[in-house]
Amino acid sequence: MNNAWIEKWSVAVFAHNEADNIVRCLTSILMQNITMNFPIHVLANGCTDRTVQLVEALAKVNPSIKLFNIEVPDKANSWNYYTHKVAPESECHFFIDGDVVIEPMAFNELYKSLTCSNEAVAAGGLPASGRSCAAWSHRMVSMGRLAGSLYLLHGDFLESIREQEIHIPIGFVGEDFYITCLAKGQLNLNGINISSPRVVFNPRALFSFESLSPRNPKHWWAYFSRLVRYQIREYQLLMLFFFMYGKTQQEIPPDVQTLYRGVEQLPRYRWRGRITPVDIIAVWKIRNAIGNWV
Repeated sequence: MNNAWIEKWSVAVFAHNEADNIVRCLTSILMQNITMNFPIHVLANGCTDRTVQLVEALAKVNPSIKLFNIEVPDKANSWNYYTHKVAPESECHFFIDGDVVIEPMAFNELYKSLTCSNEAVAAGGLPASGRSCAAWSHRMVSMGRLAGSLYLLHGDFLESIREQEIHIPIGFVGEDFYITCLAKGQLNLNGINISSPRVVFNPRALFSFESLSPRNPKHWWAYFSRLVRYQIREYQLLMLFFFMYGKTQQEIPPDVQTLYRGVEQLPRYRWRGRITPVDIIAVWKIRNAIGNWV
């Protein structure tokens, strides 16, 4: 352990219009380790609700909370902002979505998993809620996939990302899968489909969130939008893997528009059974980003 580290833990929380959840999220973080102070950096990006005001009010009574109000509503851009402009020198960095609640002792459990391994550079939390959390947890562990809701990166690993000036393309949806690939050192299909000792998980490090149900009319639009985002993520990952073949990590495109223009073929409109409506919108969004609608 390097005694030169300024902070033992540092936390990054990503929030886009999370007025309904951000106070619960931050409260659960503040309760993780009451014997140790650590900075909590809230990256509010493109918020048009009361998220910023709620964080400001909480920061007045909790000086460990530091608010960064970013105009661009994009998580990948916010991740880059934290990593390259905000992150302090620290032994490890927690990354959390602003819509989740962290279960008690989750930070300690993740920290133990990461520091007890000689190879691991990342440790992932697991879901405690959701309609299919057991199946989701199984996929995460068996394939070694981090979930953006809660994961921990070793300080040395994040420092190497900074030194190599590696950024996530702005507009990239699957930032958690991208970080998974970087942690494994495999920016290809193996990076998201095969487990690695460099990415570990702890069944006692849990996070929870409000589940969306297709049976609840109030959730229909949010549920459909999430399905579209998942489909865009799938296409973006495949395009990135093809784009990066034979290239170095420093040649990663700065944004998804550059990625889309750099691949030989964009996704096409086609029949995909019952997910066809979702797929059509995902393909349209990708093509529309560079003015190629057909």
